[in-house]
Amino acid sequence: MAVVSQTPNTKYIQGQLADLLNFKFDEESEQGRAGRLYLRLKEEKRILIILDDVWAKLELKTIGIPFGDDQKGCKIFLTTRRLHVCLAMSCQHQIPLNVLNEKEGLSLLKSHAGISDESPALNDVAIKVAGECKGLPLAIVSIGSALRKKTIGEWKEALQKLKMSKLNVIENVDTDVYACLQLSYDYLKSKESKFYFLLCSLFPEDYKIDLEELVRYGMGLGLNQDADSIEDSRDQLRVMVDNLKASCLFLDTGEEDFIKMHDVVCDFALWTASKQNRAFLVKASISEWPITKSQEQYMAINLVEMEGGIMLPDGLIYPNLQILILDAYRYGLTLSKASDAFFEGMKALKVLTLTKVQL
Repeated sequence: MAVVSQTPNTKYIQGQLADLLNFKFDEESEQGRAGRLYLRLKEEKRILIILDDVWAKLELKTIGIPFGDDQKGCKIFLTTRRLHVCLAMSCQHQIPLNVLNEKEGLSLLKSHAGISDESPALNDVAIKVAGECKGLPLAIVSIGSALRKKTIGEWKEALQKLKMSKLNVIENVDTDVYACLQLSYDYLKSKESKFYFLLCSLFPEDYKIDLEELVRYGMGLGLNQDADSIEDSRDQLRVMVDNLKASCLFLDTGEEDFIKMHDVVCDFALWTASKQNRAFLVKASISEWPITKSQEQYMAINLVEMEGGIMLPDGLIYPNLQILILDAYRYGLTLSKASDAFFEGMKALKVLTLTKVQL
């Protein structure tokens, strides 16, 4: 097994494999070492080589790994978060690692946290923590490792932060999880793909995002300016969505026109947007307009399932707000109300969605 990483070092990869095969290189050049490693691996009738954390196409010959007809007994297994790598390297089988079920997630968390079945108090809170991770191995491993040998009080504190979508303030967790997700985000080629990814964090947890909604928001915001029609915009968005799925940043819902974002990935997207001065405000089931310290920071607001019948306040100043979504649909015929003056402090507004809101 050898770790490849984002910036592969051929000599280092060769060295990892040589150490596990118990031999030393006499050669200095990468080409010479590749030839020596190739001959050594050919001696093995059956061998499995695992290349971990691959981010781009890897030339196996330059490393010295025989494959195909060169060595029938050499099997190569690689791990990657980019489907494009599998396609570029002509992998014969692709095995997606989906989110874990409840039992698997709890088992993985307890393994990394060092919790035994003889700790009933910790077991109870661990079940809840695993539930908040929603089966994402990346989060489970990081959180479990961070909480290893911690007190039950620290476990409960971490649980509260997870419930409040504050993964980045749990000690030793944001560095691991967010750094990994940051790499996937950075590998997105276009600014439009990155912005659509951030835009999807504007929806609540477990929300199925309608691609048609995204197309319309994108048009309102001036994305895909080279598209000549709505149909062109739809086609461009589908290509971007496929790339985001291939980068493990979106979940497949099983429905062609809908996508989902894992809660932990959504938290990362909100955090990334705030770092770029594009703060998003997302609230569900509210009975009054949310009070915030600074209104200037917000670029987008989505208030879902507003309580019907509330009067939206006048005099709000949101100078940088470009997207406003107000939805009181859950409450049927009871309308929320907004006066003309409600919008006066939103001079930058480009996208407005009102559901069961009366002007």
